Amino acid sequence: MVNTLDQANQEIKKATVLEVATLDKMNFPSLVVLTPLPIHRSVKSILFYTSEQSTTFKNLLNSSSAAVISFNEDAHSSVMLKGTLSAVAGAQDQQELQASLNAFQRELHYTKPVVLRFNTMSVKLRHHNRVDYQKLGQISQISN
Repeated sequence: MVNTLDQANQEIKKATVLEVATLDKMNFPSLVVLTPLPIHRSVKSILFYTSEQSTTFKNLLNSSSAAVISFNEDAHSSVMLKGTLSAVAGAQDQQELQASLNAFQRELHYTKPVVLRFNTMSVKLRHHNRVDYQKLGQISQISN
């Protein structure tokens, strides 16, 4: 039997891109594909590199509610995370964060770069035609 949180954690850790949904001023969803930073990444929390001028960052002024979606076509599985998104204060001064940027992220040359942290409240996993749902209190049970 597959442990929902362990399976979701594996999927999130190996994903090269994730879809991030935020809410705009009119509470309509806004969806973007972002490359997650490899450090401190788990089903509990994910870091993203973007710009203060991005729609994703601007939507945070309206609402911190967000969702992250990952799809693995080979395994016919998907992970949906519901939670909050916030800016990481002082991220530009943190050497570990800067060193973790991939070549594509470094080439973006944002004038106002920002690191966003997604914190998970609940997880929905579809794996082999089975759907499992877990809330935050149970997320602490996963192995990192």
